[in-house]
Amino acid sequence: MDELHRPKSKAEKNKAHELINKLSDPEDKVRAEAARQLNWIVVTQAFDVLVQALLFDKSKSVRMYAAGALGKLKDKRAIEPLAKALDDIEDIVRHWAAHALGHIGNGQAYQPLVKALKDPEAKVRWVAAEALGDIGDGRAIEPLQNSCKDENNKVRENAKIALETIKHKMKK
Repeated sequence: MDELHRPKSKAEKNKAHELINKLSDPEDKVRAEAARQLNWIVVTQAFDVLVQALLFDKSKSVRMYAAGALGKLKDKRAIEPLAKALDDIEDIVRHWAAHALGHIGNGQAYQPLVKALKDPEAKVRWVAAEALGDIGDGRAIEPLQNSCKDENNKVRENAKIALETIKHKMKK
């Protein structure tokens, strides 16, 4: 599956349900692969299972892919669990959670993303800046201006781009 789509045929729906069931497999690799594949299909029935995987799975790969899949669902109910995932011990999970919050594109993600601008890992900070630009909430202007002074070049670049994006959206 190369692009994001909704399962239409009976076979695709069966495959989606099979993937959802695999998120309960005892093997980390099986759960991670199922979560990865769910990143490419929109299966609203997977929401609850993905939230559980995001918050409680022991495998960082599973949590990471679950975050990505939740973002692609664009369901506002995912904002709270994704915000919690911004406190995950693994920076890659925090990175994907911030990206997913931006993908959902809802102003309710503003506060968790502003907090993520202060993450110790640069890759989390730069994706949080990018996500704030995607959301386009004017409240993010000041925190993004502060991020324009970040020690990391990619964070500074993304903060500047996000500021331009927000200002453009505010003019509309």
